[in-house]
Amino acid sequence: MVRSNGPQVAVVQPNGRVHFALIQLGRDFGNRLEVLSGLEDGQQVVVNPSDAIREGARVKPVAAPETAAPANHS
Repeated sequence: MVRSNGPQVAVVQPNGRVHFALIQLGRDFGNRLEVLSGLEDGQQVVVNPSDAIREGARVKPVAAPETAAPANHS
């Protein structure tokens, strides 16, 4: 999400509540973005959050479906 104070991501905290963390973006790969800072390995994020989601909202995380890596045909 891009807000007035910069790009943010909705992180699911261990207590199941949403926290908006400021992030620093790197390269744009079209369907993916490089995050340079603001996230730690293993953190859960809200994918495609609605405009209605607010700081501190309680959510129930579900695992995203696994997607196969694109084949590298050189």
